[in-house]
Amino acid sequence: MKAISLRLDEETLQDIKKVSSIYNIPTSDLIRKGIKMILEAKKSEAYYRLTADIEETTQKETDEIIERLNKYNDDELEIVEKESVVVKL
Repeated sequence: MKAISLRLDEETLQDIKKVSSIYNIPTSDLIRKGIKMILEAKKSEAYYRLTADIEETTQKETDEIIERLNKYNDDELEIVEKESVVVKL
């Protein structure tokens, strides 16, 4: 396991300490679980599923993709087949 430095505002830090105290959970475990929950949620979003293998996009491309994806529901965004294409220039 790697260690990182994390800066938090005072209010957030106090909330973390209070919740971990009430539930008798070490603060580091609470933070790890929170980060894991956020990552799982983000990875399940359509934007991530459709762009995770793309190495680079511009902000304009990203905004356009998100705008288009927001128009669809989860059933319409289900990935049923995946194919890789290599373009040689």
